[in-house]
Amino acid sequence: MFRVLTSALALTLLLAGAARAAEAQQFNLVCSGSTTGVVDPREPRQLDTPRTRWTHSYRVDLAANRYCMDACLTVVALAEGEAGQVVFVDSVALIDLYTRERHQAVLDRATRRYTASDTIQDLAFGHYKMSVETTGSCDSGPFSGFP
Repeated sequence: MFRVLTSALALTLLLAGAARAAEAQQFNLVCSGSTTGVVDPREPRQLDTPRTRWTHSYRVDLAANRYCMDACLTVVALAEGEAGQVVFVDSVALIDLYTRERHQAVLDRATRRYTASDTIQDLAFGHYKMSVETTGSCDSGPFSGFP
């Protein structure tokens, strides 16, 4: 009888641990913060809107390596997803022979800090033509699934 109770307790604890692990892999986020931009940091000029406030929501499934944003009209792949850090986007593209564009958006789950940057760099001279920085914080909640 004791062995049966011990086995049942062990199974219950195992299933509860698996449920918590699944929750950590799937979650919703509500993030808010501000965006600032500079055109040509060598001669800093603020963009027309020096500081723009924003709020976005995300649904994240690390196990499936997918997420969607706001109304969740499109589910896309994460650039990288792990327990401590979620990289939504990390892309680099050449606009032309001398110009590179980079977009990156990252969430540090431990600090709940969200950072994103969009830069356009002049490769011939090495300086940035434009830089837009976004920072914020996120609160997580239960995963509501994908459509």
